[in-house]
Parts: sequence; C-alpha cells; structure tokens
Amino acid sequence: MTDQPTPARTLYTAQEIADLALKWGAAATVTQDDHDVIIDLERGNESMQLTFGSPQEFYSDLICRSWVFIESAPHRACDRWNEFPYFATFSVVYDAHDVPMTNEYGFVVRGVRLIEFDRAISEDDIMMQILLFWFAMSLIQDHVTSGSTDLSEIDRFKIPGEVMRWWLGDDVDDDNTSDDASGDSNDGA
Repeated sequence: MTDQPTPARTLYTAQEIADLALKWGAAATVTQDDHDVIIDLERGNESMQLTFGSPQEFYSDLICRSWVFIESAPHRACDRWNEFPYFATFSVVYDAHDVPMTNEYGFVVRGVRLIEFDRAISEDDIMMQILLFWFAMSLIQDHVTSGSTDLSEIDRFKIPGEVMRWWLGDDVDDDNTSDDASGDSNDGA
C-alpha cells in the first residue's frame, strides 16, 4: 500500500472535460483543427482555454491558458511572476514578426499550467485545479490593472475558501470549501 492517492482515472476525452466544466457552470466550446483540440471556457466576462494537443480519443493531461495585459516591461513581469510557479508559468506572446504582441490594453502575456489527470483523485479535483488557475489569472489581471506587478501583495490568494467564493459568489458555506490557494505540487507547464 502506498501513501499516494489513487487517481479516479488517468485518461479523459476532451468532451468529458467540457461536460465537467458545464457541470461547474462554465460555458464550454470544443473546437478542433489539424494541430489542437481546444476548449474555450467562458463565465461572465472571464475566459480561458484548455488545450489538449493533437486530435485523439483520450488525453492524459491538458494545458490551461489565459492572457494578462500589462502596460510596460512585460519580460520583467514574467520574470517576477515565474518566481511564483504555483499558479502558472508566464511568457510574453510574440507576433509573426517576432515582436512582442500588443493590443489596446498593453503587452500580451500568456499564463499556462499543466493539469495531469493521474495526479487528480476525482473529476472535481481536475476542475478545482482549472478553477485555481483561472482565479489566479483573474486576480493577477486585476492586480496589474491597479498598477502593481508584485504577486506577493495579492492577499486573496491566502484566504481559505476564496476560490469558491470567487466562482460561486458570496453565499458559499465556508465549512464546505476546501480550495487551497497554494495549488498542488503540480508546478505548471
């Protein structure tokens, strides 16, 4: 007998993960091209992507992707944020001419996190890892918008139950929330 928890399953279809996201209240759209299977998740004015890689029936992991927009010094922000790999790994997005991509909000920075299904003890655990990433990216964007790039200043990461309060609203029963803002030992992609 080992001390390691046994995963519920190690392989899932993209549609099963989309159905799980729908069960949790996110709008999920599955798209497929020659290179990747992608689920676009939306809820309110928040969005992110789950990327599965090349089209196949079953997957052992997925990559969570989201974007943060920063007015200046995107490489410096990525360097600072990558000191906190619990939530995501960050990189500047480049256009086809190898120039850092910008839009009306500033430079585009991508955050990614690898979710490995064999490390999850239930389907809900997979969704909690996705929600933790989504929550972190939302807080980081709010923090950047307020003028700071120092992630250690974000106190909401440290409040028990805050991920579920963010997702479900303020009516969450604190006794039934077990999210952990530090994430699991999966350090990202």
